[in-house]
Amino acid sequence: MNRTDVMIGISSLYPDWTFSRKAQPLPYARGQVQLGSKQAYLDTWTIRFNVGRKCEIELLIQVSDWDFIELPSVYIRSIPERAIENILPSPHLFLKPWVVDDKSYYYLCYALLNTVSFDTDNKLSIIEYCFSQSKNIVTQLLTDHHYRSKDTVQEIVFLWEQMATCNSENYQYHLSNITAVKADPKYSIYYGSTLVINNDTSGYHSFVISNSLQERSNTLCFVINLGSSYQPHFFPYQFISESSLNGIPFKIFINWLKRISLSAYSQLESAIFGYVKHIKDMYISEKEASHHFTGCLIIDSETLCFRIDLSLLNKAYKDKGRLNLSKNHRQQILSQSRLFLLRSLNYTPHHIFERNIKNLEQPSLIDKKVLVIGCGAIGGYIALALARLGAGANNGNLILIDNDKLSSLNLGRHVLGKKYLYDNKAVVLKKEIENQLPNMNVTAHQDSILNKMNLMEDVDLIIDATANSGVSQRINEAYYQSDKVTAPIIHAWIRNNGECVQSLFYDKMVASACRSCINKNGHHIRAAYDALEGDVNSITAIRACTDFTPYAVSSSMSTAALVTDMVLDWLKGDVSPRYRTRYNEKWHSNHLRSSDFLPHSDCHVCAKP
Repeated sequence: MNRTDVMIGISSLYPDWTFSRKAQPLPYARGQVQLGSKQAYLDTWTIRFNVGRKCEIELLIQVSDWDFIELPSVYIRSIPERAIENILPSPHLFLKPWVVDDKSYYYLCYALLNTVSFDTDNKLSIIEYCFSQSKNIVTQLLTDHHYRSKDTVQEIVFLWEQMATCNSENYQYHLSNITAVKADPKYSIYYGSTLVINNDTSGYHSFVISNSLQERSNTLCFVINLGSSYQPHFFPYQFISESSLNGIPFKIFINWLKRISLSAYSQLESAIFGYVKHIKDMYISEKEASHHFTGCLIIDSETLCFRIDLSLLNKAYKDKGRLNLSKNHRQQILSQSRLFLLRSLNYTPHHIFERNIKNLEQPSLIDKKVLVIGCGAIGGYIALALARLGAGANNGNLILIDNDKLSSLNLGRHVLGKKYLYDNKAVVLKKEIENQLPNMNVTAHQDSILNKMNLMEDVDLIIDATANSGVSQRINEAYYQSDKVTAPIIHAWIRNNGECVQSLFYDKMVASACRSCINKNGHHIRAAYDALEGDVNSITAIRACTDFTPYAVSSSMSTAALVTDMVLDWLKGDVSPRYRTRYNEKWHSNHLRSSDFLPHSDCHVCAKP
């Protein structure tokens, strides 16, 4: 089906659709069209439909790519025009209008990219889908408050950032031009700021804030973390209307917040009055006093930041001297204050480390103390993976130990690069983790675990990434014999030249095979546990008085993935099978099945007499 066939089909099936070649709409920036490259003229259908008795919707479908690698663009406007305000702001509609033929339209997001597959041979069905999907979304936005509220919460940060940007640009335009609506210059300090949030616990915290000139300073911020305890509700149009040019009326914001959570409203009001009273009681001069209150509302780990101009409250306290204002009087003054939306950088642990797994009902390592023994080719990848699961975040600690230095010989399969050469592996791995992830608690020890067995005490999980059977056996012996060590341990290693990778989970409180059951140092792996049939000889390389076993970097990464999956299972409370093997695709001999093994009868560590 080609372009002509589609046009004939639409003309026959939908005679009320009007076809024309229209210019591609241009963004409209508060009184001026943004001029860009020469406008393209595209195949366009104009469609009108009624939504109940509320209004009529005019919808434009424009096709720029007849191969439909890119879906058609859809723009809408309402008749009367102000009816569209009933569904703004919405994550489905860009807040900036677009202009074509001197009419304002709003760009409609009607489909998630890469989530819908189409038969590109049937091009007519694709355009029909665009129309039906767009009509359905607009109708629900206008008629179903529950749909709109749920829609808002799903994209709440994106929408908040859009509103903050839109309000800032609107304010700057009116400030720089003579318009019917006057922008008050005193509010310029509130626009274009970004707050860096790195703590999600409720209460006061000191955060970094940067303004539009990228000047950074610290500010006191009051955090209200609602978690998932809130009622979904959409944002009112007043958040972006011209009436909010000089800040959103606090009364409007509070009415929205009460619908979200009465508890949040009470916390915010108490914090504001306490904050202002603190300034008054400290006899801080007007010049020194902070005339704004910075707040952050956290909903499902998403940060919504704002600033409130407190000049009216400060003035009331100053006028009253030492006399306290009544609560009703304070509330009345506060309702007349102005609030400004801020953009934010969300560096809170639960957002960074749980956003990829929270929908899987998967716990993280936040607040856990994890010890990684060995920071070489295996331990480096493991430590970075566990850090991304939250090890070392909040009140947790990621403890690294290794007595070796990174050499040029390690670069081919180590996670770290040349800038860390000749430094201790544990120390530089700590630096790399702290460079990649914010606010991490990482401790590095430049020593052998054989001298620091007490590190296994008072942790939640131990990872043995030494890949040295002799050292692993010593770790296993110390682990089993010490009453002070209570955490489970995961041993991980690469077999031979990477034919397979293996991990073993051991908890001495549970009857299962320990590391010495699998392979007593100085002996071959017991046949029952041998993943490589016949103990295949490995290729080794000799350098001076040492040797090493070559394997590809993929083996290190595969081992880290195996351990990470085992850690995730441990967090869920089910680590079975405890002895796991993953084979290289090139291994075609027998495969050892991952299983739960009981202690071996002649194990010198865990066998019962």
